[in-house]
Order: sequence, then structure tokens, then C-alpha cells
Amino acid sequence: MTVIREYELHVREAEEHIARRRALEERRADERSATVRKAVRRQGVLRRLLPRHGA
Repeated sequence: MTVIREYELHVREAEEHIARRRALEERRADERSATVRKAVRRQGVLRRLLPRHGA
């Protein structure tokens, strides 16, 4: 009986650990995509401000 409880506790801890890792990875992915969006937006602003070649 004790072995089963210890195993269930171990499984629960592993699941929580996986959930924390997944949340961390998702947060990092969100931060990366926000950085990319910011860079793209900045590029668009620069493109509008700089004179075009041949103009």
C-alpha cells in the first residue's frame, strides 16, 4: 500500500514538473515572438522613414 502511494506521489511530482517546464517554454516562445514582431515593426518604420532607392 505504501509503495503505491509513493509511486502516485512520484507520478504527480513528475506531472507537475512537466507542466512547469511546458509553461516556461510557452512563455519563452511568447517572448521570442514578441521580440520578432517588435523587430519587424521597427523595420517597417525604418522603411517608411528612409528614402527609397531611385527616388
